[in-house]
Amino acid sequence: MEPASGDRHRYFEELAVSHVLGGLSESDGRVFRSHLLDCPQCRARVGELRRIANDLADVERDERRVKAAKAIETKRREADDRDAEFDDAATDPRRSRMVVLIGLVVVLALAGWNFYLRAQSQALQRDVLNLTIARDLLVDGEWSAARLPTQEFPTPVVKYDPEYVLIVLDGVEGRGPFAVYQTNAEGVVEDASPGRPVDGDRLTLLIARAPNSRTIYLTALRNGETPHPSQVTGERILEADLE
Repeated sequence: MEPASGDRHRYFEELAVSHVLGGLSESDGRVFRSHLLDCPQCRARVGELRRIANDLADVERDERRVKAAKAIETKRREADDRDAEFDDAATDPRRSRMVVLIGLVVVLALAGWNFYLRAQSQALQRDVLNLTIARDLLVDGEWSAARLPTQEFPTPVVKYDPEYVLIVLDGVEGRGPFAVYQTNAEGVVEDASPGRPVDGDRLTLLIARAPNSRTIYLTALRNGETPHPSQVTGERILEADLE
């Protein structure tokens, strides 16, 4: 049975997450697919959720490739160590010094490569963690009916829980850098995040929620402008309540 009109889209937006993750029952699936035929807003929401899920899958594949490269490098290093073994008594001192020098160069090169791989792996792990948090917000977080003062952008995704806020906004190509402000119930700024540029047409932000925050603002900064620590600055692009 479809809910009352006031909760209609909240009901179907929650079904959209389960639909993308493959978790709808057969009866809910029929109801939701029937609704999609008549609702362009929910069709757009399903497309948005699928793109975010695809981003998560891409990061997970990259992490597996990095781990495979590290395993290959470890085996190669073990083979090099075995080849470097030699009989000190049967080798002349000059050749011994040359072998030691080459060995040191190889060890330093491998250490540098290992450091690079570790840094890449840590970065990918952070990305996977962020995407996991974003996925959990999409499934269990609260929807916020965002307000768009400029009316220049399509309907955004704004979901939140006590610890994080997820914002996905399309149509931002050529705009920015953007800054994010969080204010409390009295309108006092609790947090001002630095501006960030955007490469492409989509802005995706996962933000740690500030204590006591009740409203979040996304603004476009002007040339040379930086976020003010105590007041909302820049052109207001998006406003959303977090309660």
